[in-house]
Amino acid sequence: MRQSFALILLTLLLMAAAEPDPCPEPEDATKADLKKLQGKWTITKVLRNGKPEDKDLTMVSMEIKDDVLTIKEPRRDEPVKFKLNAKKNPREIDLMPDKGDRVVPGIYKLAKDEFTICFGEQGSTRPAKFDEKVYGWIVFKRLKK
Repeated sequence: MRQSFALILLTLLLMAAAEPDPCPEPEDATKADLKKLQGKWTITKVLRNGKPEDKDLTMVSMEIKDDVLTIKEPRRDEPVKFKLNAKKNPREIDLMPDKGDRVVPGIYKLAKDEFTICFGEQGSTRPAKFDEKVYGWIVFKRLKK
């Protein structure tokens, strides 16, 4: 009886160890950042060339699913494919609007529930550091579920 119980317990432990984790941790920083970005965000700040955007942002949000961020406005949605590289310092993001036929190079930072993107004009080089005076600066805050 005692051996049967030990054998059953050992079998259950081995089966539990063999079960794959339903939500495994990503292997590298880029995959980890991509996983953290999934979900809905609100835009809290937009600057163009260091000046606040005069557009009302209360009705604008963003949703990230896989490697596509979609800017959602009342009258339209604008999907933008993106690619992260968390191995660089600062971390890099390539934004590919308009079906990916052009690339807007940028940098990003992700801290808790805040996601900041800094990027130059189309055709320019990637910003080397976070500077609110560059062409584009957007700050997102995660929407609570």
